[in-house]
Amino acid sequence: MAHATPDSITIIRPDDWHVHFRDGDRLASVAAATAAQFGRAIVMPNLKPPVTTTAAAIAYRDRIIAALAQTGGRTDFTPLMTLYLTDVTPPDEIDRAVDSGVVHGVKLYPAGATTNSSAGVTDIRNADTVLDRMAARGLPLLVHGEVTTASVDIFDREARFVEEILTPLLARHPQLKVVFEHVTTAAGVDFVRSRGPRVAATITPQHLLATRNDLLVGGIKPHYYCLPILKGFDDRTALVAAATSDDDSFFLGTDSAPHPVHAKESSCGCAGCYTAHAAIELYAEIFEDAGKLDKLEDFASRRGPAFYGLPVHTDTITLPTGAEHQVRLLRQLRTHLLVHLPGSTVTFAGLPASVFPVELAAQTIHVHGHSAKMHVSQFPVKLNFAWTCHKLQGKTEDRVILGCTNRILNYNYTAFSRIRSLAALHVLKGVKLTLDILNHSCDKYDMLVVEMARLATLSSATMAQVPPAPPPSR
Repeated sequence: MAHATPDSITIIRPDDWHVHFRDGDRLASVAAATAAQFGRAIVMPNLKPPVTTTAAAIAYRDRIIAALAQTGGRTDFTPLMTLYLTDVTPPDEIDRAVDSGVVHGVKLYPAGATTNSSAGVTDIRNADTVLDRMAARGLPLLVHGEVTTASVDIFDREARFVEEILTPLLARHPQLKVVFEHVTTAAGVDFVRSRGPRVAATITPQHLLATRNDLLVGGIKPHYYCLPILKGFDDRTALVAAATSDDDSFFLGTDSAPHPVHAKESSCGCAGCYTAHAAIELYAEIFEDAGKLDKLEDFASRRGPAFYGLPVHTDTITLPTGAEHQVRLLRQLRTHLLVHLPGSTVTFAGLPASVFPVELAAQTIHVHGHSAKMHVSQFPVKLNFAWTCHKLQGKTEDRVILGCTNRILNYNYTAFSRIRSLAALHVLKGVKLTLDILNHSCDKYDMLVVEMARLATLSSATMAQVPPAPPPSR
């Protein structure tokens, strides 16, 4: 049972029953965040190319495990793999999937419904033979529940999917287990409740926290854009009621989906909210706001394993409350920034919505032939926002992170003069934020490096305690 104190809550280790890890460098940067808190995760197969065979699923699983080992993630984390259903998936592939012990579901993407879904099913009746085999072998169908007809309003696509696709499908396959993934509407909740134990649903943190007003009012907020799209207030109320109820049909599935910032913040931004690094904290916040924190363990740790026929974990996690809790460190790639859902205070992580934890891995760098180790960790960076030294004129900041190149020599002193204490200054010595190797020969730059090094050592000194600057090396 969950155990709560005024300072923390302890629950059985949870699982994430819907997550996107992507592949390559992006896989290495995000998998560890999920593994840090979750024991298992249902991993989506919508890669390029999609994971359509058991052999491909096993190979993808091996890459996930290798990425966790490479980045220092929890190695006892278990990725639960899925296959991508197509119009031509053979029934024999279902037998291979079940016999592998690695594949735990088959994902239905209606063609064109979401990210990397172009190879999805064009007509679900094309897959009836495969669905019969899945029902016979007990392999669940995981559905993205939206129609893709161009004439259907995007806010009505889930309800139309229930009426036109899912209801007839269940009538044709009465023994098939189905997960209505990322359910978003009150109608969807009512449908799941009416179908008994063979139909379940996952619910995301973004659909529990936000509505389409958060996406659209006062300007378009691209980091709220996901598919299925955020719905209205009545829908959000129904989702919160379902998640915090005693109904075993509803359990945790983040649909955490990382994208490069430039792909989100563009004239045609992509769909997906990345929440993995603070997912269980976001859910805890939702349950506490509803006065149902005692129901979090059932939703996050018990109902999913029961539906999938897997054991509940025997270990626990503890979520401290308050600002002293150190959130998990993340790695930042040069081409994408990991962004949690805007607008949440993430109380159980002690992380304000306006900051973002970053870890740059220790690396050997070379400045004018000298080797040095650099390690930067756990400082906040304001999202979507940065001051140039010019714009910093006339302002005072609580914290400044200064990245320097030889092109902004004198402007660095502007930054030095705009913070309240040297303890609030974080200096990246001799490197750009992208960790480019610098080999410039510039006497003024050398002087700056010396001065920066001196200031960076004064972690708590007041201005009155600052010793004289050493002479610069020539």
